[in-house]
Amino acid sequence: MILIPTTATFVEKLKKQAKALKKLDNCCYMEALEIVAKKAGYESWHHVKRCYDQSSAAKLGNIQNAK
Repeated sequence: MILIPTTATFVEKLKKQAKALKKLDNCCYMEALEIVAKKAGYESWHHVKRCYDQSSAAKLGNIQNAK
């Protein structure tokens, strides 16, 4: 699994896209999350969350190392 740098802002953008897709396609929210994640280049919604968690941890580590 490749790490894609992912911000909180981008995760929220994907969630909004999934909500809109849910309304358009009349599918469940989790299915819509999977679809938008794959369109954005991720393997799955789980991959989005893992990339975000790792990006956040790396950013926090860089801030702590700078002190």
